[in-house]
Amino acid sequence: MVLDFEKRTLRWGDSEVEMKKRGIVTDTDALQLLYKTSQESTVSKAAEERQAKILDADYSKNRDERACRITRLLDRRPKSLSYYKRLRAIRHYSEEA
Repeated sequence: MVLDFEKRTLRWGDSEVEMKKRGIVTDTDALQLLYKTSQESTVSKAAEERQAKILDADYSKNRDERACRITRLLDRRPKSLSYYKRLRAIRHYSEEA
């Protein structure tokens, strides 16, 4: 957001609007409504709620299912020394978490 006081414009991305003259809005109810609207943006609230859901989600089930799936895939491959090392590492990782 760019506030250009020389040109008296407000620019945000490709949009540009002219600033209002000082004292043009005198209705206190309208001013309070404008202030509340600017403080309680529905877009930012929705983004914050979405972020909170993502951060608060329980991923343990997904992690355990993924570890089991990897183990099953590895069991289908021919057994070798590297296979057992990987299997041990995967099991160790899933036990730690």
